Amino acid sequence: MNINPISRLIRFGILAFDILVAAGLLLSAYGGAIDPNKSVWPQIFGMTFPAWIILMLVMVPVSFIIQYHPFISGGRYHNRSVPAVFQ
Repeated sequence: MNINPISRLIRFGILAFDILVAAGLLLSAYGGAIDPNKSVWPQIFGMTFPAWIILMLVMVPVSFIIQYHPFISGGRYHNRSVPAVFQ
């Protein structure tokens, strides 16, 4: 399957952003476990946890659509041919 360079670049960008969001979500989730006397930055990063949750909820459907687009569009045409098979 040949994928044009623009599509490949978009898919790579979305994958990279998805990995960044997952890493941010993990870091902000464990930010409250670090002693604030040592460093205050993990606590500040931990306060952004709701924003990372929202970003993750947006990125999961986007990643699913980008990754499985040929399967989704191909299934649409497959469902139209099923009644002809069972006649």
